[in-house]
Amino acid sequence: MTQPLDAQELLERIRRARDWADAEVSNSPAPAAESPESLTVMESIAYRAIRDTLDQILTPGTVITPPEQ
Repeated sequence: MTQPLDAQELLERIRRARDWADAEVSNSPAPAAESPESLTVMESIAYRAIRDTLDQILTPGTVITPPEQ
């Protein structure tokens, strides 16, 4: 059965998830210019979206980072 979480544990899990997504964005190789639909581009977009969403949960009103060009 699922154990309930207190607010502090939930916040800590959200922070760890946000840090993981940020590390994935940083570790993603640069996308190939000739294939914008490549898996690398899609992964980078997904990790950035996860990070930005968790930033909004942790700090409401945070400015979302625009995608790199």
